[in-house]
Amino acid sequence: MTALSAAMEVCNSLSDHMSFGRAESIRRRAGEVLDFSLDILAEQRPEPAVAAGARRIRSDGLLFDPVVRDALEIGLRELKQGQLADESEVFGTLARIGGQREPGVLREVPLPVLQLAGQGVGQAEGVQVWSPAAAAPGASARFAELCAEQLNREGIEARTVDSRREDVELLLRSAELARSLLGGLAVGLFSHVRVVVLVAGRSVFRSASDRGAPGTVFLRLVPGDQPLTVAELIVHESVHHRLYDLYSSRSILSAGYQDRAAEPIVAHWNRPSPFDTNLWSPDRALAAFHVYVHLAALFIRAAQERAHPRSPLLPVLPVGALPRARQSCDRARYLGEQLRARSADLGPDGLHLVEWLLDNLSRLETALPETAFLETALPETALPETTAAEG
Repeated sequence: MTALSAAMEVCNSLSDHMSFGRAESIRRRAGEVLDFSLDILAEQRPEPAVAAGARRIRSDGLLFDPVVRDALEIGLRELKQGQLADESEVFGTLARIGGQREPGVLREVPLPVLQLAGQGVGQAEGVQVWSPAAAAPGASARFAELCAEQLNREGIEARTVDSRREDVELLLRSAELARSLLGGLAVGLFSHVRVVVLVAGRSVFRSASDRGAPGTVFLRLVPGDQPLTVAELIVHESVHHRLYDLYSSRSILSAGYQDRAAEPIVAHWNRPSPFDTNLWSPDRALAAFHVYVHLAALFIRAAQERAHPRSPLLPVLPVGALPRARQSCDRARYLGEQLRARSADLGPDGLHLVEWLLDNLSRLETALPETAFLETALPETALPETTAAEG
């Protein structure tokens, strides 16, 4: 098997695995959980406005709207903990949507649409770029609050900014590059994202995601960004959102798992700072491991295309993807083996996920030597390493 066919086989595996890769299956299961949560929570307050909101969420396809999903997940968590009160955010959200003509951040605000995801993966609207200037009363105002909560946590000083035409064009070029390199894997990954929010300020990361802002990717673009750099950021955060969808319907972590009680994993390449630590909880290490396997595939494919003299992607592929591929493989191998040794922290699906990722990683590692041979005629100039907020 050639390095090219091995890399593409891994991309197909990461895209087609019924439990962990197939976007339609993952999103369908996550949607079923959200739909069930909507039923249970609406029954707690049998009021006309709440019932109207539940009906509208279903009829308008808003289960994956960031504001709606956040409210449902918080409400379900409060219900499980016996803390669901009449003033809970979920009831306010349902009632508000029941009384609005155009509910939801994605329906309420006119946004530029990035067709990052193809048809047939539950994401026909595409990924949208949100601008604070377009914020309106209602759900989009709540979405602005969600963004502020995420950007201001742990002392990070960042603010949302309006997108410019050149920003949207760069995102489009970068997403298309990822699709050209990864094929259907990229399309499936993008289906887990609903909104891109651009940020600026004293941010320590280039990209970030959090379960507290479902389906939302925060990006900090800088002058001189190349499509491959931004493609890396988009793929990185899309992988996180795939894992978030898996968490909602799979037993990824063990029952009773508590991140602060679990033995940490030392990420020796991550410099500690006032905003971050290199002592990662197992769930954070799993999120990073998941990402590094996908980034290894992205950079190996980029190096292969860069070494092909007739590749149509040559104009947008800088030299230097191969060192990033090796780095991603090395970090993924370390984290995967550490997680394998901490099996008590993982649920049954989490154990299978780790083994499946390690198997795909092994196949990527076998593709590295031949890919390196193809690139020997090219000088290696390192791509800038991006910084993402893991977990």
